[in-house]
Amino acid sequence: CFGRRYDHHDDELVSLVNLSDDFVKVVGSGNPADFIPLLQYLPSTKMKKFVSLNARFSKFVQKLVTEHYATFDKDNIRDITDSLIDHCQDRKLDENANTQMSDEKIVG
Repeated sequence: CFGRRYDHHDDELVSLVNLSDDFVKVVGSGNPADFIPLLQYLPSTKMKKFVSLNARFSKFVQKLVTEHYATFDKDNIRDITDSLIDHCQDRKLDENANTQMSDEKIVG
């Protein structure tokens, strides 16, 4: 997605792998609130951890997308992220476009 390769000991890669591992531990055991919706309103350390992990991952992706915007070259599409940025820019120029993709959706 981001056209990057990492060394096996790269801090960013290790952090992402650890984040992914933590995420699997939190969601892998399930959430009772998925079956009993009323439970979602009770305090839950697992839910706080889930929200925190999602926020950390979104921050990571937002950083990479911001870097892509800073180095974007329409004549040199490097990866999927560049392609999405190009698509967004083309749609902004085309007033008759039926499909609109916002810059925020790139992160999503």
